Amino acid sequence: MRTQTGNVILRSKVWYIRFYSRDGKRVMRRLCDKDKTHHSRTCAPLKALVDGVMREVNSENGVASASTDVTVGEFWTTTYLPWAEANLRASTVQGYKKTWGIYLKDTLQSWKLREYKTPHGSRLLSILTEERKLGSATLSHTRSVASGIFSHALNLGLIEANPWHEVVNLARVKRSTPTKHYTLEQAEDTINALVSRVDAQAVFALAFFLGLRPSEIAGLKWSDIDFDGGAVHIRRAVVRGVVGDTKTQEAVASLPLTAPVRIPLELWCKKWGGPHDGWVFPNQKNGPLNIESFCRNLIIPLCAKANVKWKGLYSARRGCGTHLTALTGNLLAARAVLRHKSMLTTAGHYDKANEMAGLAGLKLVEAKSLTLSRLGRQVG
Repeated sequence: MRTQTGNVILRSKVWYIRFYSRDGKRVMRRLCDKDKTHHSRTCAPLKALVDGVMREVNSENGVASASTDVTVGEFWTTTYLPWAEANLRASTVQGYKKTWGIYLKDTLQSWKLREYKTPHGSRLLSILTEERKLGSATLSHTRSVASGIFSHALNLGLIEANPWHEVVNLARVKRSTPTKHYTLEQAEDTINALVSRVDAQAVFALAFFLGLRPSEIAGLKWSDIDFDGGAVHIRRAVVRGVVGDTKTQEAVASLPLTAPVRIPLELWCKKWGGPHDGWVFPNQKNGPLNIESFCRNLIIPLCAKANVKWKGLYSARRGCGTHLTALTGNLLAARAVLRHKSMLTTAGHYDKANEMAGLAGLKLVEAKSLTLSRLGRQVG
């Protein structure tokens, strides 16, 4: 078969690409909705989607790529990023874009895919370690994104091996900074600092007292809040205005509407006239709230004004897990509320709670030991 470029078609405000399969049948595949970004056949974002799909189709059909000199930057823009946006969660794509822009773009974009080798990747990680002082978690994520790009190119037949598969960081990695979390006292100080904005109090309360992720808070609708039944139903997630599924299937759940959360939510609901539907935290256009902007533009200034240190909503979520583990002495309690897919995730982020539980346990052992010693002396 020859190399195909595809035929772009608009039907019912949806863009499609039409091409021929390997057995000669005509196929039509959905690209995206027509919107302000993908407004015409000649606009760059739509062309990027088309190029990515047709590169994959030509590879599947056994047709060599029209260009064997494609650079990593071109492949990222025309193929990998459009594929990620179509197949991965919005928060994942946002993380990939951030990592590409900050740590990978300047070094990788001019390299031809076929010329990039394992030593180049190892050298990049060493530079990021020694010169930019990145921690192990950031380095691991950067390596994962880079490897994902070349793995996709490998599966499309553009390269013969993934050079990042054997990449090793030869520099000494600094010890990662421990993750932050709120104590109960710090959480109460933060709630008090936000007293002028009940919506901000509700956002923080959902993160600290119920352990919701920022995307899950942004995804709440009034129909998810059952005041009569006393429950908050987590059904979706919103990342920077993009509505999607929750991070994992386990994240879909119903949690009890405890008093520290119920009070600000009821006040916020009353302020809106008692709505039964719509976003709990809408933006100015009645769409879902951008939580990052909300924290940056409102919550952080209010905390600064009250001289209260802001640690972020994820620190509030970690505070929830830490507090639960410390009170119950059981990581299962934290996992159930935070809805982690794996117990390893819960254990990895709440070592402070485990440390406190361990110290408390040693005190119990000490008390038991002293009791037995006294009994022994009495018997003797």
